[in-house]
Amino acid sequence: MRLYGKNPTLPELKRKTGKSEQEIREATKSLIRKGALSWDKEKKIWII
Repeated sequence: MRLYGKNPTLPELKRKTGKSEQEIREATKSLIRKGALSWDKEKKIWII
C-alpha cells in the first residue's frame, strides 16, 4: 500500500489479510526484530 503513498491501517490489514490483530502485531514485531522493518519517527512511515 506504500505504492499509494500511505501506510495501511490495522483495519485495512485485517480485512485484506484475513488475519487477527494479534497475528498482525506478532508478524510486525517479528519483522522489526529481524531488521526487515523499522519506523521512521520523523517521517512517520514504515521503512522496509
